[in-house]
Amino acid sequence: MRVTVLICALLVGACAGSSLRTARVFPLFTGAGTASEVRRVDIDDHKSAPPALAFEVDCTALPYAKGEERDFCYQWGHWGVFTHERGILVACNCGEFGGFVLWYSKRGDLLQTLIAGDIPQTLISDGDAFVCVTGISHLSISEGALEAFRLVNDRWQPVGSTKLAREAERIEIEPDGSLFIQLTRDAGMFRYRAGVLEQLPSSLPNSAQQPTSAPSGARG
Repeated sequence: MRVTVLICALLVGACAGSSLRTARVFPLFTGAGTASEVRRVDIDDHKSAPPALAFEVDCTALPYAKGEERDFCYQWGHWGVFTHERGILVACNCGEFGGFVLWYSKRGDLLQTLIAGDIPQTLISDGDAFVCVTGISHLSISEGALEAFRLVNDRWQPVGSTKLAREAERIEIEPDGSLFIQLTRDAGMFRYRAGVLEQLPSSLPNSAQQPTSAPSGARG
């Protein structure tokens, strides 16, 4: 009897605890799903090294260093690789020289150039949708954007672009699927929920998840 009571108590406690946790209810943008976990890849702009890939990356999407894109990217570029069940997203950040995001098959075939010129900081995806946070802070320039894509028949389709007043300094993913974004130079705190950006009056809530590495773009 005592064992049965203990088991029942544990089950009730587990159910109560699960009801207190916030489930993901918001998609990355309107029309996308919410069934899968949101994952992120931050590009570490303090580490320059060739990408950890078994194939050669086509660097011709880099807008500057024409004719020397490959050498420039492989020597000075900062990379982010997001492995997807259908392929691989490859992002390169070359600071004020630009950047790109490419979509490769797992065999190393270049399928799409998704972003060319803007500088990727963070890739956020749930498998069927992804948002790339781009931005730069260099000299007097500070700008950023959120570029949203949806996977249709194994190809990414752009579904929305949201400009930021300045580069994103900090990004947090909430359990409900919202993104919280803090801009540089005290330019404000924003919530990105289902593809809609709204300004917040105060700092991040305590429940926000801590990033593995905060994006910082190109510092000059």
